Amino acid sequence: NKLNSRPRKCLGFKTPYQVFFERTGIDARQLGVVRL
Repeated sequence: NKLNSRPRKCLGFKTPYQVFFERTGIDARQLGVVRL
């Protein structure tokens, strides 16, 4: 969770969660299956 909530320069200073939500419309944090 710490890694996915950290903004990334390569993503335009957005978090991976924000980019995933913008592209798919699915909130990955509420799915509970996105665990690495």
